[in-house]
Amino acid sequence: PPLPRPMAEGGIALPHGPAAGAILSNRPGSACSSRGQAADCQALPRSSAASVASASQDGHGAATVCTAGGAGGTTAVAAGGGSMPAQQVEEIIRARIEPYERVISAMEEKQRFYDDQEERVRVLSVSLEEQEQRQRGLYAQLHEVTRKCRVQVEAEQEISRQANTSKGELEQRIAELQQEVSLRQAHEDSLQKRVALLERERSMSVQQKCLVVDNLEEEAASAKKEAERQKELRQRLEIQVQEQANELAKAQHEVWQLKEERGWELEKAHALAAKATQRAEEAERELDDCRDLAHDKAAEGQLNAERVAELAHRLEGLEAEVGSYRELLERERARRQELEKRLEEQEFHGVQASLQEQTQTIAKLRDEAAGAGQRFRDEQGRALALSTELASAKKDLVEGQRQTDELRRRIAAQDDLREDVGKADKRCEELKEQLKSMSQEALKAAERYEENLAERSKADVLLHQECDERRREVCELRASVSRLQRQVGEATLLQEQTARSLAAAQDGDDYVEALRKDLESAHQELGAFRSSRNDLQADLGRLMGKFREDAFAKDRRSGELEALLEDRNREIKLLMYRVQELSSRYTPAKGDSTDAVLARWINGYRPAVPFFRLAQGIYLFGRRQVMCKISNDKPVFRVGGNFIGFDKFLELHASEELERLLRYDMDERTGEPKFAEAQKVHQSLADSGALEELREHAEQAQGGRSGSRGRAGAPRHAPAVIPILQERRRSPGPAHAPVLAS
Repeated sequence: PPLPRPMAEGGIALPHGPAAGAILSNRPGSACSSRGQAADCQALPRSSAASVASASQDGHGAATVCTAGGAGGTTAVAAGGGSMPAQQVEEIIRARIEPYERVISAMEEKQRFYDDQEERVRVLSVSLEEQEQRQRGLYAQLHEVTRKCRVQVEAEQEISRQANTSKGELEQRIAELQQEVSLRQAHEDSLQKRVALLERERSMSVQQKCLVVDNLEEEAASAKKEAERQKELRQRLEIQVQEQANELAKAQHEVWQLKEERGWELEKAHALAAKATQRAEEAERELDDCRDLAHDKAAEGQLNAERVAELAHRLEGLEAEVGSYRELLERERARRQELEKRLEEQEFHGVQASLQEQTQTIAKLRDEAAGAGQRFRDEQGRALALSTELASAKKDLVEGQRQTDELRRRIAAQDDLREDVGKADKRCEELKEQLKSMSQEALKAAERYEENLAERSKADVLLHQECDERRREVCELRASVSRLQRQVGEATLLQEQTARSLAAAQDGDDYVEALRKDLESAHQELGAFRSSRNDLQADLGRLMGKFREDAFAKDRRSGELEALLEDRNREIKLLMYRVQELSSRYTPAKGDSTDAVLARWINGYRPAVPFFRLAQGIYLFGRRQVMCKISNDKPVFRVGGNFIGFDKFLELHASEELERLLRYDMDERTGEPKFAEAQKVHQSLADSGALEELREHAEQAQGGRSGSRGRAGAPRHAPAVIPILQERRRSPGPAHAPVLAS
């Protein structure tokens, strides 16, 4: 309580009148006395370092001024009319000390609060480190799963190739069996026709009947023989089918072995190809020698014609192979897309869920940090107020100066704590940046994995193509070697024939020269054909390279678009969290206890989906109408015949309702969202004044009864919202209708 007079430097004013007493300060056990009267004594605290002076004057004009010495002296205050009680002095001193004690207790509470905040920041940092470890574990699991899936994809491709080959063989065998069955049916039809003819000829004579019987017996014997032969053939076919099945099993086993021995066979093929080329070169040299010796141009021309035909046939085969390779590439691309879709559905779903959980935890941490910052600012304002009080108390007592110094030290400690909190916030930001960079690295790793998978599949296709080409080249070289050997034999025969022909007739030099010219022209044509073949092969390689580049560019573009889509989804989620943070507080309706309790829970949880009050105990949560009641001072909702708590209700239905609010339908006529039309209708109603009339009518109805309908954040606009919501329940509209109506 304030004193009657303002304080002076080093003294305090006591009340006027005959009740003026004496105060003895600066030492416990000090005594006080007055002139002619005894007064109680009150010891003041040892911490007081100032002298106390009091001047008093009563109604009779008696006044006395007492001063005190330093630290070891005593001070007495006397009045002409009487002395002040010690209890009143004690109350005055206690009233002066009580604010400082409250300040000290508040500072201690702040210290404990900052200690709790430091502990919480430490726990959050530990949890973030655990989340990073979990994320690294998930990345390792993802890498392992992708490797396993790659092995499984290769195994499935090999199994599909084997199944296709076995299917083709079985289909061919089935076609052959169907042809045999049709032949048997035709034979049976012919036999039936013969039996019918024999039955018609029963009326013939005995002799004819005997002949017919003999013929029938012969035909029956032949039919029996044919039936036995058919049975044997059927048994053979069954044996062949069994052998084919055994061969198929063996082929499958051999395919696995051949897959392991592919590299070794490829090296052998290269070696054989090199040897074959050497042999071909030697054979060509021998053939040239033989041609020079033989001088038989007719045979050479025929051989050149055959070569031209073979080259044309080979060119046609190459074109057919190019078409088949294109079809195979398209099928492999479609299969790879399907496998990639499966891989994304099976593997990246878990990673996305974990990333969503981490983003939610980060949002919660951000909310907690914002709350801590707000509380810190409040505490800072209170500290400023306390500093002003301390500045005023400094003028009262020197004792307050020491307490002020102590408070300053505590404020310095608070500054240190503030710096620590700032460091903790910086640490949280750094952890967030690290988490963001890690998520970006995860996306980049996924893109690199897709690129590596595409390159691996392309390399496998190219390897298969190269192996097939090498095998075909080996076969062609073997055929060419055998053909060259035949040509060498023919050339030797031709050499002998030409030797005999030269011995027989020496006048064929002109004819030989003409044949030589024909041979040279044939060589030139052959070179032209070879150059054209090389050009075609170069064009084919260029087209294949361009096709690969286009496919790779499209795959990369699709990966970029998918990454961009993921970024947009994350931005939408962050914006939704931001909207949740910035959402207005839910204001309960007056006189509704259920709405008041629910408002406390809504303002505490701040869900992303808003609540709309429709009636007493009936609310609209997103697009879902629910019934609410209070049980043990907690709101419970009725869902499916059972009542569940507030947190369980949000856990089950908040994400679903939020997704339904974010999803909107498109108008087929205009191609625009349907809520745009609803917005136009709402604007037209607002312009025409019909909406204001509805609001006035609802306000009048609200004044007649208590507990009217309300909504979160803007209770005065609730009457306009209710008709629109009722109309929306009758005809469900777009997801943005509640937001536009509000």
